[in-house]
Parts: sequence; C-alpha cells; structure tokens
Amino acid sequence: MRKLVGFVAGVLLPARNGNLRPQLCRRPASTALKLIDDVLKGEQHFLAERSFCKEPGAVYVVATPIGNMEDFTLRGLRVLRGVDAVCMEDTIHSGVMFKRVFGERDPSQTFIHFAHANWARATPQILRRVARGEAVAVIADAGTPCISDPGWQIIDICLEKGVKVIPIPGVTAATAALSVAGCSSQIYSFFGLISNQKKKLKKKSFKLIQQCDEAIVLYESKHRLVKTLEILSKMRGFESRPVTVGKEITKMHEEIQRFENCMEAGLHYAERKPRGEYTLVISPKEKAQEIQIGELDMYERQEEFKEDYDAEYMNAMDICKALVEDGCPAQTACRVLARFSKLNRRQLYNATILSNQKTRLPEEGEGQVGNVIDVDSID
Repeated sequence: MRKLVGFVAGVLLPARNGNLRPQLCRRPASTALKLIDDVLKGEQHFLAERSFCKEPGAVYVVATPIGNMEDFTLRGLRVLRGVDAVCMEDTIHSGVMFKRVFGERDPSQTFIHFAHANWARATPQILRRVARGEAVAVIADAGTPCISDPGWQIIDICLEKGVKVIPIPGVTAATAALSVAGCSSQIYSFFGLISNQKKKLKKKSFKLIQQCDEAIVLYESKHRLVKTLEILSKMRGFESRPVTVGKEITKMHEEIQRFENCMEAGLHYAERKPRGEYTLVISPKEKAQEIQIGELDMYERQEEFKEDYDAEYMNAMDICKALVEDGCPAQTACRVLARFSKLNRRQLYNATILSNQKTRLPEEGEGQVGNVIDVDSID
C-alpha cells in the first residue's frame, strides 16, 4: 500500500512539491492519502510550502518541539525552510530533526553550531550574514531558545547592534506544565534547571525560592529530583503548597502527577527511580485566598449568631470565642470583629482565645511556623 501511495504522490503532485513525496511514503497510508486529497483540493499542506516572506537581515528565534513532532508550528516550519542559515546547539541532533521533517537537506542552507562554550565564535558569523541581508534562524535542541537554554548572549548582541529579532513561538515545558498544574499563574517565578547552576548561583536560587509566595516553576534532572524535593520540603510554608510534577512532557512516557506537598512528592520518587526530565510547578501560597474565604464565612456565621442570640447580652469577646469554638480561624474572627468594636485585634485575641487555647498572638518578628532551611549547606 505504501508503494502505491508513493507512486500516486509522484504522479499526481506538482513538481514543486517534490519535498513532500518522501514524507508521504514514510507516513501511514491513511495519513498519506489524506495529504494527497488535501493537495488535490487545492489546500496546500504546510510541508509543500517552499518559501515565506523573510525579513532581510533579521534573526528568527524559532521554537522546536520538546518531544512530539506534531507540536511544530506551521510558521516555524516555513521559517526554518526559508532562512539562509540556521544557528543550532547541536548540528547532529538538529540535523536528524531536519531530515525527519524536510527530507533531504537544502544544500544552500548553512548550519552554524553554537553552545554555552562557543557562542562568542558563532556570533560574528551571524552578524556578517545579517549585514549581507541574509535571514538567520536560532533554534535549541528542543523547545524555545534562550529559555533555560544557551543563545541569549547572541540575541543580546544582535539587539545591541540594531539587528531585528523576530520570535517564532512554540512549545515550552514550563508553560505546558503550568497549564495543567491547576493553580493561579497570574504571577509566577521561573528558575530553570537548578542542578546545572554553579554552586553560588544555586544557593541564590534556593534563597529566592524560599521567599516566593507566587507559583514557582523549575526544571530538574532525574539524578537531582529527590534531593531538590527534599530541600524544598524543608522550607517554611512549603508543607502546605501542592506541587505538580511533569515527567517527559509531550513525549511517549509523559506523566503528570500532583502531590499535596514537596515531601509527599519526594517520598514518591524516592521509592520509584526517576527517569527522564522533570518540570516542577509549586502552587502559590493561598494565605490571601484563605483569609477572604474565612472572612466571608465569618460574616455568614455572625448573621446566624444575630438570629440566635440577643445582641444586648453578646459582646464582641463572646462572639469571637463562640466563633473559634465553632471552627472559625482565631485570627480571622478577631480581625473582622475588631472592625465592629472598640477593642483592637490583639486585645480580642488575648481576651477570648487565650482562655481556651492557652496561646497568644505572636508579636511581629517572633518565631513563625515551619522551618527555615540553611541554603548555605546545599551542595
């Protein structure tokens, strides 16, 4: 059947669609027939498009798939096919990708190698080419270039030289994991692959993570996953923050799991040997949300008390004490009731809660719940 499909593709498709023929032969028969049908109907398939309106002397930052080749955007494919040169981390790795997508390599297109170590050597080549009016694409091994990947230095110099830089967006593991984490992402902090950072930078990253109230996204390797989760579990406030762990996102063995906290996640992966690459999304602290819900619940409870008790004989302290006994958070009850009485929040707390719970509201700067990990001891 495949031979028949290849024969039909060679006979029926226009000559300028020659690069499409080998792709059809490698695809399943049903898919290949669908592509032939599309072309015959005049709906050109993206692989049949040879050129695009390239910007002379521009640098395109093109995102590539992180696992599933179907995540390639149509625009990204057209750009990579039409530029004069492609700057890539690994010419062998990316060369295989080009062969899978485009078939035979275009001999007029140049591959430029760059990495963390030799980006300075690749930059002059790019600048010379854009000065001649050529279009150059920058790609990473997988995902979006410059996002926890080398290449940002090249873009920085291009911008300083006045070169036009055009983003061609696509897949990024960080945003993919964040989209399925089920937490607020209006504000989030991204820390990249912490295990690859130098010791001094790694300590700084963990200090910043410890101070983050918003959502946190970071990458981790299979070798350091358990150790990183152990460090995070010891940080103050992280015992109540859910964590979503994405394994091999968009790949064959993709796995998305959510845990109550970092300690639970660490125990899970300590029992099962981690494999592949991981993306961690730590949910933001929900203190503000809890206070809003608690205050709303407080007002509802107060209305119930007004119906059940004579307000003349129920002062603010008694209401607060009753609310606490009924399960309302003590600080929330004191905060709301203080608005309707002449007593301040601390007076209400000490007068009503102290008698039952034998505790007092901590002064500013006093010891807080949770641990403060000594990040200087991190390897």
